[in-house]
Amino acid sequence: MDIINPATEEVLASVPVADQTLLNEAVSAASRAFSTWGSESLETRQKLVAKLGDLTDEKLEDFVQLLIKEVGKSRELAYVLI
Repeated sequence: MDIINPATEEVLASVPVADQTLLNEAVSAASRAFSTWGSESLETRQKLVAKLGDLTDEKLEDFVQLLIKEVGKSRELAYVLI
């Protein structure tokens, strides 16, 4: 499936479309990960979530640009949404 910039109709990326088998595999993997996640200590989970936040902050401008291109959001709204 193509991801298209609505303003320019430029193809930004192509992504695979999942079928039921792939969806079931993803749900199964998420279930396994959830049980592993739940067995981690609160401190470990806090550190991992904080690291995810740090990584998101590092890539903030990339996410903003994607929202602008993919759905036509203004820069200001893209920052609010992220």
